[in-house]
Amino acid sequence: MVCNYHGKKNNEIELMNLDHKYLENTLDWYYMCAKCHKIYDYLAGLVGNKKVKSIPNLIKNLKQLQTREEREQALKDIITHYINKRN
Repeated sequence: MVCNYHGKKNNEIELMNLDHKYLENTLDWYYMCAKCHKIYDYLAGLVGNKKVKSIPNLIKNLKQLQTREEREQALKDIITHYINKRN
């Protein structure tokens, strides 16, 4: 499978939730590779990492977007920017 967020082949796809509350709102659930899932968790401040500074209000800002397409594009932009910045 190819990851929708960084575009590279990855066989390990995970189901993630924007705020780790895992409620029934399917608009908060997304499939992404393990690498992108981990990056999102760091950037959202859901998991601590001294090397990665979290983005304030990231979850709140994503939840304000009304459609899945808007949220997926924002996630893709954020993760791609992070990956490109590190390379």
